[in-house]
Amino acid sequence: MAAPSGLAESQSKIGFFRNVAQPLSVSGPSSGTAVLPATMVAVTGTAGATSFLLGVAAGALIVYIFASLARHFPSAGAAYYYAGILSGVRVAVVVGWAYLLTYLAFAGSVLSNEANYVGVALGYVSGPAVPWVVVAVIVWAVCMYIVLRGLEFSTRVQVALEMLGVLSLLVIGFTVLAKGGHGGDNLNLDAFSLQGVTPGTLFLGMALALGTIGGFESGASLSEETDRPGRTVPAGMWTTVLLSGGLYVFASWFVNVGFGSLDALAASPAPLFELAEQHFGPQVAFIMTVVVVLAGLSTITAASNGAVRTLYAMTRDAAPGRRVPDEPQRMPARLVLLCAIPILLLAAGFFWTEAYLAFQYVATAAALLITAIYLCIVALSVRWFARLRSPARVAVSLLGCVVLAYALYASVDSQTDPVFRSLLFVDLALVLLAVVFVLVAKPVIKRMNLSEHWRAGRLVRESLLAGPEQSDSDHLHDAAAETAIAKPAVPDTTAPETPEGFIR
Repeated sequence: MAAPSGLAESQSKIGFFRNVAQPLSVSGPSSGTAVLPATMVAVTGTAGATSFLLGVAAGALIVYIFASLARHFPSAGAAYYYAGILSGVRVAVVVGWAYLLTYLAFAGSVLSNEANYVGVALGYVSGPAVPWVVVAVIVWAVCMYIVLRGLEFSTRVQVALEMLGVLSLLVIGFTVLAKGGHGGDNLNLDAFSLQGVTPGTLFLGMALALGTIGGFESGASLSEETDRPGRTVPAGMWTTVLLSGGLYVFASWFVNVGFGSLDALAASPAPLFELAEQHFGPQVAFIMTVVVVLAGLSTITAASNGAVRTLYAMTRDAAPGRRVPDEPQRMPARLVLLCAIPILLLAAGFFWTEAYLAFQYVATAAALLITAIYLCIVALSVRWFARLRSPARVAVSLLGCVVLAYALYASVDSQTDPVFRSLLFVDLALVLLAVVFVLVAKPVIKRMNLSEHWRAGRLVRESLLAGPEQSDSDHLHDAAAETAIAKPAVPDTTAPETPEGFIR
């Protein structure tokens, strides 16, 4: 499919496996499973495997809606573009700003966690104590180099590292199960038991799980560089939510089997590494830690790629006519730098505390933002599907709204630490900046509304609304989307500032 406006047509495009490496890396099952099972127990007081299953189910509701949009509206802006399609440019700018912050925060939080894991690895080999901020700076430099090399290189790295991480996770998991778990006689399904579990703790765990596997939609950020994005990107979303979610469920199960009690698991700072040491010795635990660190590089790189493409999509709409990259898969260095600096600050800026706390602070803020973005898109999709006369999709959207609203409430209400509770207000303040911008910068918003990118999207949107029977037509997508986006019209300075003209 030809590239959307603002991007020259790519000489070579990525396929399914390299596209799915993006959301799978952002979701980060390889590195996330190293600590999340213990976090689930500590937060909810339950084994959590069933909560992870519910998290996958909630993620599937979101993917159902995002995949429907991705099928017809391929854009590097992803959630930014979907918000504009559903509601207008002003809402798109607010959502795009929040989406950019989410990517940056994901990358910054994992950067802190990488430094923490390196410290653990050095402990296994009695290595020197290195300040975690120094480690973070080194890891940051490596990841930004990978991003600067372009998508062709970075996605290959992501595929290799994620495959290595998933393979290591499976080896540890099946070994624990084969040996009967803790004491050799603890192989059971107690992790899925609901005995003594209240609905409140169950759904609190679901909210935590949903935040954990979030990012399953981020393959949409590579839509313009993906072959047949209308098919490939939705398939990647479904693959990610099922594969990543399945790995988290599997890890929650075998980690619970490997520990003697929930108290012991909750007290473990890194249960996956502890199990590796118990069953294979400190040398293998060291190797496992290194593998998780390498998988973390993939997560930082993927989140950085997403941030750069979100920023690119927004700036090309705000400043049409500027020179665009000759190679769509290699973003301008200035955009990479604009994203790289805040990523480093979101890690190293917490030099005054421990690396794991820096990770928790920034990751929590990112989880709140992404949940709010999901809720916004899903809520806006109710009217969209109603206009398409699709009652089933309206019902899915309404159910998604309920699930996400509760997940957001539970995520905030469960926090007792004043620092963590204050993160909600930090997020609100940052989003408010975008709200003020769209209210004040009317010339910029009008210019964005007249960009080739939005005009192309408007054509596809109106084609879809022409008849409900056309909403699922591949022929419509290929004919309308490719024609409108590959050959965008010259900006029309007379475009009306109406709901159908995108400004709201």
